Amino acid sequence: MLFEGGRLVADGVPTAVVARYLSHAAAASLPSAVRLGDELCLNRLSVTQNGLPAGEWLDRAQPFELHLHYDVLQPVRNLLLGFNVVAGDGANLFRTYDMLSTGLGERRPGSYESVFRLPGGVLPTGHYFFEVVAGIHRLRWLSKGDVRLRLNLGGGRETDVDFPGAVAPLGDWTVNVHNGSEQSNG
Repeated sequence: MLFEGGRLVADGVPTAVVARYLSHAAAASLPSAVRLGDELCLNRLSVTQNGLPAGEWLDRAQPFELHLHYDVLQPVRNLLLGFNVVAGDGANLFRTYDMLSTGLGERRPGSYESVFRLPGGVLPTGHYFFEVVAGIHRLRWLSKGDVRLRLNLGGGRETDVDFPGAVAPLGDWTVNVHNGSEQSNG
């Protein structure tokens, strides 16, 4: 069951209800800066693919980058800043932090950009949520998925039509035009 504002808004199969919750909580970008404790202010979250700004729809076969633009407001040590990667059905796939590049040393006040690059072909076709995770290692969390970005990974398709299921669509379609000729695509 899914409740919003104390009202029941969805009741059903758990994977469908979780997917609805995640998709409603996802943001394509930050409408405004988000303060994360006294230490950080998340200013912008963006996606690029092939060196160009990207929207929600990405080619799963190509690498893409998630950019976190933020300000460190006061000196902070042991900062963990990264993403939970969650499948559309709510399954947690993995977590990653930028400390893999910077370590856990002190970050001085200033403007920063942390970029996570995911190689192409790692995730199958589908939609995913990249949840911002921030905390001070072994002390406290600043954010555990309060800010999330929804991305749809597909192939070189001409449309954004989803094909839900455990396997990709199988078989071929033939379309017969009323004048008796046939068209096929695939």
